[in-house]
Order: sequence, then structure tokens, then C-alpha cells
Amino acid sequence: MKKGLIITAIVLVIIGATLFVCAFAASGYDLSAFGVEKTETNTYGVEESFDKIEVDTKSSDVTLRVSEDGNCSVVCEEREDVKHSVSVVDGTLKIIAEDTRKGFERFSLFSTGKELSVSVYLPASAYASLKVSARTGDILVPRAFSFETIEIKVSTGDVYCYASVTGRNEIKASTGDIMIEEASAGEAALTVSTGDISVKSFACAGDLSVSFGTGKADLTAIACKNLVSEGSTGDLTLTDCIASEKIKIKSGTGDVLFDKSDAAEIEVETSTGDVTGTLLSAKVFSADTSTGSVNLPNSTSGGSCSIKTRTGDIRIELSEG
Repeated sequence: MKKGLIITAIVLVIIGATLFVCAFAASGYDLSAFGVEKTETNTYGVEESFDKIEVDTKSSDVTLRVSEDGNCSVVCEEREDVKHSVSVVDGTLKIIAEDTRKGFERFSLFSTGKELSVSVYLPASAYASLKVSARTGDILVPRAFSFETIEIKVSTGDVYCYASVTGRNEIKASTGDIMIEEASAGEAALTVSTGDISVKSFACAGDLSVSFGTGKADLTAIACKNLVSEGSTGDLTLTDCIASEKIKIKSGTGDVLFDKSDAAEIEVETSTGDVTGTLLSAKVFSADTSTGSVNLPNSTSGGSCSIKTRTGDIRIELSEG
């Protein structure tokens, strides 16, 4: 009896799997064809004035756009049961995701296959603050806008920030990349766990802090007061980076490369990574490594440059131009 039931169950499983494969092939191998989630595009008009922007979404890309008609509107590609409320409270434009699904409804085997998005069309170019919080999704802030402060936090997604900030620019991503290009800030703090950081043509009146885990950080054409970097297993590359006071770097297994960069004082500490490259001015060098080789310029003037590694090599030269 039990053997017969087992055989019957196996046959039913095979039949079900065969039907699924046939349906999957008929759909062009598109999993989204089986999705039960439906999306719709909704436009929310904003008539009240505001100078601060706050976005809190679940699984949507967030993009700021220039309004061509001079009016503010928010266009959302969203699910029927996960919509956004749009309101102005005490001078702050608030865009908040409202998830009305029950617990078991939040788990779906197949997605819609469509990108969910929040597009904010802004009539002005300068604002007091921007605050964005997202679980999954990419964030884009064009250089057409400027802010006094920016705070962006995303769990899984990339952040592209091209806007200038007079105060603090703070961006955190757990899994994703951060890119800043042709912008400025009073101070900046960039943090990723698994992902890359790329900063190009960036002027920072105060301190620039860069923290990364398993990715890499590439900093090019940077001017700042102090540059502080902390990495785990990724490489750090400094190209044409000038800190008026200090460059302080702490790295695990990643390499540190200087390419025509400099500071009044430099301090580098790595575990197994190499420290190599070119500096722009003479330094009073000191080096400490357990098993690596050391090759430093023979200079006895200038600011201090301290480099420590355990098993990495140390090779620094002074740039001729």
C-alpha cells in the first residue's frame, strides 16, 4: 500500500514538473510571466512649497529629475499593494512607501520582472537637505541639484551622487557601489560593505572618509583637508589626491597605491597589502615591515610619512613632475 502511494506521488511530481517546463518554455523562459504581482504607474502632484526632501522606499529605484514645467511631481512605478504616500510636512517633501501586504504575501516565488521606481521632478535646483532610505534599489542624484546636506542609506543597490553639498554628504550602502563625480562637499563620509567606491574630481573643504570591505576604492583628482580610509580586503588607489593636512590609511589584505598624490603628513598601516607609488614632495620617511621589502626615497626634509606592513612590500618614489 505504502509502495503504491509512493509511486503515485512520484508520478504526480513528474507530471507537474513536465507541465511547468512546458509552460516555462512557452513563456520564452521568462519567470516574470508567472508572477502574480501587478504594477501600475501613479503620478502625485505637489503644490506646497518645501526645501527638504525625504524618501523612504522598499524596493524601488529613486531618481531626482529636473521639472520641465516648473511644477513638482512624483511619478511612481509601484505595486498595487505597495504604494507611496506623498505629502509636505513642515517644509519637507515626504515620499514614504506604504506596504499593505500581510506577512505571507510578502514572499513570492516569482517577481513581476518590472523595475519599480520613484522619480521626483523638482522645480528648483537648490535645497536644504536630501534624505533617502531604501532596502533595494539604485539612487541617482544629478549634478543639476545642490543641497546643504545629503544622507543616503541603501541595503542593496548602487548610489550615483553628482550633486554638490555645502555641508555633510553621507552615503552608506551594504551591498552596492558608490560613485561621486565632479562635485564638492563641506565634508563627506562614504561607506560600503560589499561594493566599490569611485570618487572623481571631488573638492572637499573638510574631511573625506572612505570605508570599504571586500570591494575597492578608486579616488581620482581629490582635494580635501584630511583623507581617512579604512579597508578590509579591497585595494585603494589614490590618483592626483591632495590633502592639505593628513592622509591616514588602514588596510587589511588590500594594496595601497599612490599615483602623484600627497599630504603634509601621511600614515599608512596594512596587514598583508603592498604600499607603492609616487608622492609629490619630499618626506621624512619611516617604514616597518616583517617580511616585505622596502624601497624609499633618500630624503630627510618635509612632513612625516609612516608606513607599516606585516608581509607587504613598501616601494615609494618622488614624482618628477
